[in-house]
Amino acid sequence: MWTRALASDTRSAIPDDVFTDTRVTTYWDANHTLGTWLAQHGLSSLPILYDAYLVFDKNAVWSDHPDPIAFTTPILADTNKLAKAIAAIADAPR
Repeated sequence: MWTRALASDTRSAIPDDVFTDTRVTTYWDANHTLGTWLAQHGLSSLPILYDAYLVFDKNAVWSDHPDPIAFTTPILADTNKLAKAIAAIADAPR
């Protein structure tokens, strides 16, 4: 498996209070399983997708090609797009 070791690529490097909204779910994928799968399914030209955000509609169903409503890598490249996608989901009727 291809890995890219970064000093910050450890679970302990992420402060516990980064995501405080109860609607946010975070997972730690030490083996890069999801990043590898996402790259293999078209979301990265590298062997592993990393430093990215993906926003999915609440009714999203994953198949062979995930279809996020917002996606950017690296994360800081377009935080306005992320904010707009989150606002659209938050404002959508439930």
